[in-house]
Amino acid sequence: IVTSERKALASEKAEINAVIAAAQNLSIRISGLIVKIGNMRSELFRNLLTKHYVLSDALSPEVISDADGEFTGFYKA
Repeated sequence: IVTSERKALASEKAEINAVIAAAQNLSIRISGLIVKIGNMRSELFRNLLTKHYVLSDALSPEVISDADGEFTGFYKA
């Protein structure tokens, strides 16, 4: 009886260890995906900022001249 109980417990322990190992593997994969998602979000954010806001165009002499004209007109009004 004791031997069969030990075998049953050993079998149950092996199943539990297999489930724990699978959970640990999933946890490692999830951690890797979290890092990958964070890197992708950061890269997308940087790319969007540089695509939408080109400083050389925003600070060109023509833009500054036009803004000055508009501010002058607004002030006179």
